[in-house]
Amino acid sequence: MAIIYTYPRLINLQDQDLLLISDTSSKRKDTMRVELGDLANFLITSKSIITGGGTENYVPIFDATGSVIVDSQLQQSPQLSSGLYQMRFNNADRFIINKPSSITSGDPEYLIQQDGNYKVSFGWDDDGGGFGFIYNWAGNGLRLGAQGQNPQFELNTVVPKIISHTDHEFEGAILDVNGLPGTVGQRLSSTGTGVEWINDGGGTVTGAGTTNSLPIWSDGPNGVLGDSIIYQDADGHVGVGVPGSPPNPRHKFEVYDLRDENNAFDYSVIVSSDINSPFNQGTGGIKNQLSLDGGSTYPYAISLVAGTTSSELMASTKLAFYANSDLNTSSATGFSGFVVHNGTNPFWQLGGGVGDATPSTTLKVVGAGEFTDQLAVGSTVNFMSSTYLFESGGAEFSASLDMQSNKIYDLPDPIDPQDAATKAYVDSKNTPIIINGLVNNLASQGSGGYDFMEFVSNVTGPTQIPVMKLTRAVRLVGVGFVWMGDTALSIGAGEQVEFTIGTIPSGSNPIIGNYTSSGVLFTLDSSVSGTWANGNNSGLTIDFNAGDIIAVVGQETGTVTPNTGELGITLEFITQ
Repeated sequence: MAIIYTYPRLINLQDQDLLLISDTSSKRKDTMRVELGDLANFLITSKSIITGGGTENYVPIFDATGSVIVDSQLQQSPQLSSGLYQMRFNNADRFIINKPSSITSGDPEYLIQQDGNYKVSFGWDDDGGGFGFIYNWAGNGLRLGAQGQNPQFELNTVVPKIISHTDHEFEGAILDVNGLPGTVGQRLSSTGTGVEWINDGGGTVTGAGTTNSLPIWSDGPNGVLGDSIIYQDADGHVGVGVPGSPPNPRHKFEVYDLRDENNAFDYSVIVSSDINSPFNQGTGGIKNQLSLDGGSTYPYAISLVAGTTSSELMASTKLAFYANSDLNTSSATGFSGFVVHNGTNPFWQLGGGVGDATPSTTLKVVGAGEFTDQLAVGSTVNFMSSTYLFESGGAEFSASLDMQSNKIYDLPDPIDPQDAATKAYVDSKNTPIIINGLVNNLASQGSGGYDFMEFVSNVTGPTQIPVMKLTRAVRLVGVGFVWMGDTALSIGAGEQVEFTIGTIPSGSNPIIGNYTSSGVLFTLDSSVSGTWANGNNSGLTIDFNAGDIIAVVGQETGTVTPNTGELGITLEFITQ
């Protein structure tokens, strides 16, 4: 027996390579040889070993030999989002479910499930009526549509009905509840539970008429028509009772009123609508004008129309108003006023008589006039019988007169305590209050320190402030200051003493910690260096109340010299 591991290993095998085997069918168990190719064929044919290959994610099938697998047309996609997969039937024309006729139970169908629950089926009923079906197991109907048109057609099974979102074209008959297609001239009518083809219930009309005259029933029970008094001509003008043969209405709508009891003042009522580009002639309305002959008019007419931006009332001449009248067209009562226009300006008159001349002013009131609320006047008011406004005998006001920020001019000096006065007069009677004080040893406290104006006393201590208590409400309107040192001030860039006026709370210690500034008075800075600084500030409006405790404080920044001189300060107040 050879030692097997002493033989070299064969890597590249071929069908002709030999193997040694024992023949178990012989008694001697003869040692025989076999080729690798014969062995491979033996295993495939005798032991049903499958050969072949395929592409990833394709479902395999056998080829014509029955022992080799190849790719089918059915492909499984890689895993999609949320763990989903899809199957693709590539290069295929038909998917067939073939069920033997011998099996009568069940229906061949495509079934969609969700979590094991039936949702929708498409199939064929082979054990019943033999019909194809689409079935919604959820019971919410079916929808048919296409991209951009979803849905177009719905079958609603919740409330049984068909819902269509498009037009319908019928190439066959429409059957009613009786299964009948109807006859020519019939129409579909609801029966309450369905529709039914019925005949038109119209009748037969007889009679005769005049061209362009609107018909009226002359014998309604017998279906007879005749002419009414309403006439329409070829231009679309409509007339009621307009005379002529044929009638000749001259307006869009014209009512001819021939009243024998007042035939000298018969009226035609006319409604016209004349709209022409650029649409600036109004949009129609009601026009009333005097007429004697069915068309010729007097110059007196009135029109009420919808204008381009508003409703408009127009008159050919003077427009008179009558209130609480007797509506007598020949001699109306209750004249209240009129409106006229001279071609440039409008004129209104309240009261008087219709025969009055045109007023010389825009508005004329004949009789007494009373305003019970505020009167806003935007221009000149001319009082023809009075020079001034006063409580009685002229213009009477029972509420405030709102001047809308306008002024009253030419007031004389007041005499009576209730007379109005000008600002100049008030200012002349408002004597200013002058208070003088001084700051001793100006800027002697160093940067960040404080200088105090002494009103009536010299208060010692670096933080104690000389103060003054006011006896009435005042307004500070001006301040003056002057440097009184023996040498000029020396103030470098960024150095200054800023003086403010403010208050100390009543009952509080007059120290700098309790001081609140009400406004800046003036500042000594480098701009006055080298001078005996002085100046005035007359544009102040700082108000104080009666009882306020006031003080003047200067705060130092940097080094201002000399520190041995005095600064005089003058405060100008007026009473409030």
